[in-house]
Amino acid sequence: MRGSTLLTTLPSTCSGPELVEGSASKGTHRPLLLLLLLALPLIAAAFAWSALPSLEGVQPGFKFVVMGDNRTGGPDVTEVTDTYKTILAEINQLRPAFAILGGDMIRGGTDDETTIRQMWQNWSEATSALQVPLFKVIGNHDVWNALSEKLYQEIFGEPLYYSFNYGGCHFVVLDTELQGEAPKIVGRQFQWLEDDLTRNSDALFTFVFLHRPLWEEPRGDPEAWAPVHRLLVEKGVDAVFGGHDHMYSADEVDGIRYIITGGAGAPIGAGREAMGEFFHYCLVSVEPNDFTIAVIKPGNIKPEDYVLAKDLRLIRTIVNDWIRDPIVDLQQQGAQKPVSFEIRNPSAAAISGKVTWDLTATSWRIEPLSSPYSVPAGDSTTLTFLATPPDRGLYPTPKASVEFPSPRGTALTSQKPLLFLPKIHVPKRTSPVPVLDGQINPGEWAGATSLTDFPLNNGLPLATQPTTAYLTWDEQNLYLAFQCQESQMADLKADKTQRDSDVWSDDCVEVFLDTNHNRTSYYQFIVNSKGVISDSFHPQPSTTGDLSWNAHPVVAASTQPDHWTVEMAIPFADMGAVPKPGDLWSFNLGRERQPKPREFSIFSCTYGGFNNPARFADLYFGD
Repeated sequence: MRGSTLLTTLPSTCSGPELVEGSASKGTHRPLLLLLLLALPLIAAAFAWSALPSLEGVQPGFKFVVMGDNRTGGPDVTEVTDTYKTILAEINQLRPAFAILGGDMIRGGTDDETTIRQMWQNWSEATSALQVPLFKVIGNHDVWNALSEKLYQEIFGEPLYYSFNYGGCHFVVLDTELQGEAPKIVGRQFQWLEDDLTRNSDALFTFVFLHRPLWEEPRGDPEAWAPVHRLLVEKGVDAVFGGHDHMYSADEVDGIRYIITGGAGAPIGAGREAMGEFFHYCLVSVEPNDFTIAVIKPGNIKPEDYVLAKDLRLIRTIVNDWIRDPIVDLQQQGAQKPVSFEIRNPSAAAISGKVTWDLTATSWRIEPLSSPYSVPAGDSTTLTFLATPPDRGLYPTPKASVEFPSPRGTALTSQKPLLFLPKIHVPKRTSPVPVLDGQINPGEWAGATSLTDFPLNNGLPLATQPTTAYLTWDEQNLYLAFQCQESQMADLKADKTQRDSDVWSDDCVEVFLDTNHNRTSYYQFIVNSKGVISDSFHPQPSTTGDLSWNAHPVVAASTQPDHWTVEMAIPFADMGAVPKPGDLWSFNLGRERQPKPREFSIFSCTYGGFNNPARFADLYFGD
């Protein structure tokens, strides 16, 4: 019912008592009923609302929403809460057959007629956004004296308590605020309830709604509710929904499910979720053999286009390409090292934001801690900071939080770790090359570059099981050796025996070589403690490379009581790149340790997966 407003006249299949003014126990007042019925066209002109669609022949397999207590608690007694508006929007997304609002729709509590009418008018305007039929339950903030009851009937032209059928189920709406009888279900209303339940005893399920949870102490009246409960049990009622208390709770007594749902916007207590103190509404799903009740916190139902793939692609591009990694040059002289932080903007609109450094878990110092930026369309800017590294233990490094605009205009934040890309000089071999037998013998790797201090790949401090790597080269090969300390050699994993199998799932070492220094394409070599190798070419960063590419390396491995080793020679010709002294590649070395606790460590920290050539170290070929 798109475009509906607040007033609903009951469907033709609904039944209810005659309208009464004041106490229902005083008689029937047929003249007032006729006057109100005659006045309905005039009322509807001010508060237009469509009744439920034809309810005849609707089969089980539907949903309806129950919510309660949406009234404001703020200084403006006529306002409508944002929580209630959010819930209405989410109901439109859920598309139930109808909704039931369990009372306390307005603040009430005044004798000023103008204010009361303004409260209902504001509620009407907000509720007009609802696109499904709405049935109302009267609460103590809606009707609190004879004047408020009179105005409610004048505005809505509805019975104060009534029933209707839908999908083979029976729905009963009671009034705990009848003047002279509140807050009880007694007298004429009780008799009507008994007759109504008797007439509809063949319903698939029967649901009862009222504002005050009269069954629940301390604010209810269990003694006065006892005869009502006995009637509901006798007539086979399945569930009772109340509100009044600004909370949620569920109970079951004698086969009847009792639900308190009073979280549609009215003030919540201390916000103790374990005590049911949270904003919410209920979605009831009815099936032929059962019904279920889901409790939904507002703010968790989103439209289909809430996140668009095209927006995600742009955000990933901004994070990965436009916002570059901040890099510190540790080779610079002086205690403070310069940090370069480039932000690009190839878009057609200027972007701006702020960079803020988080030094919480690090011993580094950064100046300044925060800096705004603005980048014109099609341009770039480079921010400069000064970093003071700690005397010992470079990891973890600081992280920069970069604020940037999302495609929809909201501010997003990306974290970028401070990188220092090691610059490694590898001397050319002048003495005989090492014997590749899997044994790192004394003096065999003398003169080679030795690398230690492998941090964990997430940027945390060094791995608990140290790794030492050696590198050297000649005109034909790059030579590498790894010594991997291991305190749990009995748990070493070495299951793979076939080349190019999932060697990465074993204890293994990895070598990454970017021969073009383009930080995009690279070769990957993985070797386990049995010397089984998997090698591949990656034209771009990816965990899955081209396994059909095979080099012809020489590989040897061995295990010792407290460590395992790998020695290898990788022919340059297989990669189509024979370096000369002074040439620059990028590279990385990693180790995957499988005994618990598992550790993935890497020489140049990638702050994530190993396959990130943008964060590889520089490899200089020396004389």
